[in-house]
Amino acid sequence: MDISNEEQFKLQDNAITKRGIAIPMIQGVVMTCSFLIVELIFQKLGMFEGVVRLYLTDSALRFLFGGVTLLLIAANYKRQRSLYSLREYFTNRFSAKTYIYLIPFILYLISVLVLPVFSYVHSFSKAGVFALCCVQQLATGFYEESVRVLILCGLLKFLCGTKAGRIKTVLISGALFGLSHGLNFLFGRDILSTLCQVGNCFLWGAFMTAIFLYSRNLTLLMILHAVWDIVIRIPNAFFGFPDQSLGIQVTEIIGNVIEYGLMTLAAVVLCLKLKDDHPVKTTL
Repeated sequence: MDISNEEQFKLQDNAITKRGIAIPMIQGVVMTCSFLIVELIFQKLGMFEGVVRLYLTDSALRFLFGGVTLLLIAANYKRQRSLYSLREYFTNRFSAKTYIYLIPFILYLISVLVLPVFSYVHSFSKAGVFALCCVQQLATGFYEESVRVLILCGLLKFLCGTKAGRIKTVLISGALFGLSHGLNFLFGRDILSTLCQVGNCFLWGAFMTAIFLYSRNLTLLMILHAVWDIVIRIPNAFFGFPDQSLGIQVTEIIGNVIEYGLMTLAAVVLCLKLKDDHPVKTTL
């Protein structure tokens, strides 16, 4: 039985949407897997031996893979699988209200910086090494957020026009970000702590995705990611902590409430508050 022209166009649009969503996601997963494979090879070859070599080599790899990922984002825009060009992702203006939704993020970092109050000075002699660690975290923000936006290219264009679509997008991106940390046991982390990291990164990834859906700005994501990774490393880098300190326990509980509660709530509110519009339909 012949189908009508309207049904043909509907089928064509569905195929375009599926391809537009799937291709950038597959590219992002491939980039992540490729990066982990290269890191594992470098580890086996001893390229990460020594703290200085570890930070420098790892940073170089992250900047390299992040750069390739940006090229893929640009290619997806040319093939009409992305709502914005690469330049627009870096320069999109975002509302000042974005900072309201970043309050849990800021509060958590403040709670981390309060920890040294309940500690003693461990060592400031590692400042040079910590500076290299900061470079690594800048590279991490550059690489991981580039991959996140690559994965989101098609989702943002074809799926985020409704509340349900935005929630799906946040869950998908958060899940992929969490799972990307699931092989860290290959780099010396035990399985239990790896599973905890997967869950933690899922919630973090969901929050960062929601912030991106609101801001549409990749530069902001990279800066937030790097600042987060740097600040949370400050206490352990320079300070020691007495066992069973009540102050530390209370501070950690407050941090968990903020990270797992308020940040998740902010992500949900963002998905619901964003204005609905119809996903863009276009030929590939």
